[in-house]
Amino acid sequence: MAFLQIQTRPTTTAPFTFSGLICAILTRQSNRHTNRPHKSPEQILAAQTRRAEARAAVDRLLR
Repeated sequence: MAFLQIQTRPTTTAPFTFSGLICAILTRQSNRHTNRPHKSPEQILAAQTRRAEARAAVDRLLR
C-alpha cells in the first residue's frame, strides 16, 4: 500500500508576506499623502463646518 505524501509549506513564508503587506500599506499611505493637494486652514475649517451641519441635520430628522 502506498502512502500519500503530504505537502507542507515552509514556515518562513509568513514573515515575508507580512513585511510585503506592511511595505505595500506604507507605500500606499506615502503616495496618498504626496499626491493630495495641501488644504488651507480655511478649507479644513469649512469642511469641518459642513460635516457638523450635516450631522445636525441628520439628528433633527431622526427626532
